Amino acid sequence: QDAVIVSLDAEWYEHDDNFITELGASVLDPRFISQPISSSAWDILSSMENHHVRIKPHAHLINKDLCKGYPEAFQFGWTTFVHVDEARAMLHDIFTRRDEFGNLRPVIFVGHAIDNDYEIIKSRFGLDLQQLGTIVATIDTQVLAVEHGLIEPSRKMRLSILLAKYNIEEPYLHNAGNDIVCTMIAAFLMV
Repeated sequence: QDAVIVSLDAEWYEHDDNFITELGASVLDPRFISQPISSSAWDILSSMENHHVRIKPHAHLINKDLCKGYPEAFQFGWTTFVHVDEARAMLHDIFTRRDEFGNLRPVIFVGHAIDNDYEIIKSRFGLDLQQLGTIVATIDTQVLAVEHGLIEPSRKMRLSILLAKYNIEEPYLHNAGNDIVCTMIAAFLMV
């Protein structure tokens, strides 16, 4: 009951995936959800802590050929510019929150095509999220979509299509911050 729900998304330059351009992270900490908890997903989601960071050395790389990016259109807070080591430290802090006794709190990791995010964070930031020892469950919204019969088991669903199933339109997807807030919303609506 004290698990922190963390969702994460990374965007990279379309012509070279070695260049991570943005990270989006949303954190839902049950300790900061207004009590009593209502049955509305929207009331719960209003307690989310949202982060959108652009990686300074790569911030000038804007996707426009294969998939238009919107790095300057974060809709759920403020964007910060950080170096790779600062981004790594931020991610480490998000995934290793401690309780009042100094114990690591469990994390439920949420994402859309989450295996991609695991691999990108490990290879580009040198941080193996699974080795931190805090992730107790992983929820992939693509898997949830299959389980809910929204898509065939052998197919993948774009985030925009998943959101459309719930009449949600976000005009600035492919912004890591917007993508991950919308992923968290979609996950809550499915569960």
